Parts: sequence; structure tokens; C-alpha cells
Amino acid sequence: MKLNLIALAALAASGAAQASLDLPSSYNGSVAFIAYDNTGASKSSVFVDLGFNIYDFAPAANLSNGQTLTEGLLAKKNTSVVWDFNNNTITLNGTVRSVTNNFSAVASFLSTADASDVRWGIAGASLFNSATQESLLTLATGTPSNAQLNVQDATTTSDAGSLAEPLFKTYAGLVQPGVDNGSYFAPTSGSVGFLPSTAGFNTNWNNNLRWASMVSLAVGATNLWLLDGEGDEWAVGAQPNGENAANLVREKGTFRFDAAANKLSWETPYFTPSTPAVPEPSTYALALVGLAVAGIAARRRRAV
Repeated sequence: MKLNLIALAALAASGAAQASLDLPSSYNGSVAFIAYDNTGASKSSVFVDLGFNIYDFAPAANLSNGQTLTEGLLAKKNTSVVWDFNNNTITLNGTVRSVTNNFSAVASFLSTADASDVRWGIAGASLFNSATQESLLTLATGTPSNAQLNVQDATTTSDAGSLAEPLFKTYAGLVQPGVDNGSYFAPTSGSVGFLPSTAGFNTNWNNNLRWASMVSLAVGATNLWLLDGEGDEWAVGAQPNGENAANLVREKGTFRFDAAANKLSWETPYFTPSTPAVPEPSTYALALVGLAVAGIAARRRRAV
């Protein structure tokens, strides 16, 4: 569910709205956290509506169809979002957003999944042709190499976007009603909504990108990429090197999932305001000499 500033004010005044996922065919689809354990005897998955939409992340980009996107709120520098799945809160730049959430499915998932087998990622899409499911934009996590980015093409990015529509349709009817942003836990591989066998994911989300978009729980941190239907891509939240971003993956906007704390976070690089240099003592001495010389010259002019 989209949570822009106007919506926040309305929610604060009128209470929580009915939960619903915005489908990719709505042109501004919801963004979700997805994770699964599809290895060994214990298999399960989880889906979480993160409360933001794809254009909240979209960076400035000129798309091949002529549409121009402005920089999304969450792609800007100095941005931090924390999803506390234990406390059911979303914090944007230190301020808790006034909405109702139910993220309890994540704890249920982590309590049954084998941590070494868990794969997780961020998914979202915007479709400009709902009939053909042609993808305008797709969000995917990953840390692709330059070589992997060079072989990305329109076929793979379009297919990735088309997978999102049936995937989100499935979960639109499963996330908890009565909250703004809900979650859904599929406890077994035979459960309705088990991610690897869900429509839109069963052809393998990863195979429709030229890199592994799902990340191991052990890795914990990954970048976010915006891909268009022509095979082009942009790293979301990227800033020039050296701008206090050493704690981020490749100095780009970074998602982290801390399973121990049951928190997901998003952070972009930030600027450190320059601090005026403190003059050296010799600099002060030279300044005083200059002032003394100027004073002597002024007195001589008055005497003349």
C-alpha cells in the first residue's frame, strides 16, 4: 500500500485503511520483501508488504518510451528506513510512520526455516501494458558485476516484470485484512502462497535476471536495482564515490536483513558537511603582522 505524505496525514486523521497490495498493472505497484527456504525437509516462505511503491524508489532516469521519472523519495541521499518486524513499525529517517502493520509472519518464518537455506530479496514492478504484461520497470535486489550488467537485455527484464503481476495478485488475497501493511507465512511447500510454487515465481525469478536477485541470509546486505523493459538498469540510491558510504555495499543504496533482530533496513549514502579548517598558529601570526603593517601605513597617511 502506498504511503506518501498526503496519505499519512489522511491516515492519522481517519484511522487505518483497508489493506491492499497495489498490483504492477496499477502502474505503481507495491514493493515487497520476499524470502523462502526451499531446501531440505523444512520448507516455508514469507511475503511482506513494505508500505512503499516502486516510484518511491525510482531514481531519475530517462526511459526508452519517453517517460521521465523524478528521483524517488527513498533514492535520495541521507535516507534511512527501518522495518522492525517485531514491533510492527516502519521508521523513515528516525520518525515512526503513523500506520498499522502486521509483520508477525516474518517471526513465524524465521522460527521454522533453516537459516543456511534462506534466500531473500525485494520485489516490485510497474507495467504499462496490462494485456501483454510488458514491463516498464522492475525492482530487484542483487550485487551484479559489470559483466553481468552488460549482458542484461530486454527479454530478461520484461520477463521479470511480467512475473510480478500474478505473484502480487496471489498475495493480494492473502495478506492480513484490517491493517495497512500485512505479511503472509506459508508454513510448508504445500501451503497456499508458498513462494517457489506461486504463480509468477515458479519459473524462477532469478532466471529472468542475469544475476542472482535473491540473497543468502548469511550475506545479509545487497543493493537495489531498477530495470526497464529495454534491458537498462540503474542502481537505486547511488551517489558518487567517497561520500561517507563505506558502510554500504559498493557505496550504493543498501538493503540489510538482520534475522537476529528481525529487522529490514534501507540506507542511502550521505554527505558530511565540510568543517572549516582550524588555522595553524603561523597563519594567525601572519595575519597579525599584516594588520600591524596596515595600521602603521594608515597612521603615516594621517600624519602627512
